[in-house]
Amino acid sequence: MNVFTEVYEKSIELLKTPSLHADWKDIEFGLKRLLQAGGPSVDQSKALDDLRKMLSEAAKKSGLVTAEAKEIARASQTDKNGFQDRAALIKQLKHFYLVERKGSQSVWVADQPKSYDQWNYDLFSGKRAEEVVTTLSKGNEVFGAGNRKMLSDALQLARKWSADTEIKLGGKSEATLASIQRWFHTEDVTADDIEVTRATLLGGSGGSPPPVIPAKLSFPIDHIYVLAGTTTIPLPQSMPVTRCR
Repeated sequence: MNVFTEVYEKSIELLKTPSLHADWKDIEFGLKRLLQAGGPSVDQSKALDDLRKMLSEAAKKSGLVTAEAKEIARASQTDKNGFQDRAALIKQLKHFYLVERKGSQSVWVADQPKSYDQWNYDLFSGKRAEEVVTTLSKGNEVFGAGNRKMLSDALQLARKWSADTEIKLGGKSEATLASIQRWFHTEDVTADDIEVTRATLLGGSGGSPPPVIPAKLSFPIDHIYVLAGTTTIPLPQSMPVTRCR
């Protein structure tokens, strides 16, 4: 798998048929309602808290460092075919967070363990049960809670800048046109050339506004991707972008 879209879609497919241990039935049902074709449902985000609570309680009861990993393995029913995918599903969603909800906007982050160099389904594929438990035991996340919140705050700022820029480009003020000339042209540029550039920056020769940051975003961290409905958002080179249908 190369993009988070594939991870998300496979997770939806797995949840179509109940396959986890019977005492995970309610959580499995909640996860199924959470992962919708158009993106995760904010109203069902509690399913992720329930999943993490289930694992946390197993760890408290056992007291062992590997308790959460063993509980995921148990829930995955390692005595049945396909347990690797089920374990990958639970582990993936353990590290999936609703970071922010403001009005119609929601920000989700999949914060993978630092040691994972593949998406979970590929990483777990073909492993024996004991190997899966070892892999499940890795939990030190790339970002952590503080930096996940920082991602969300940065998005809010980016939305503001995007809106401010659109307003300025649409206004055609002398200051805006001077800025366009300074950043995109030489001193001998014509007014017509500046206007073409302004229209292009605004969204095309027809003057339609550029795509804005959509209402639902997910930042999966590992190979760091942006999942944003049907809109992609450019990030630095170390953060390739993907699209979720």
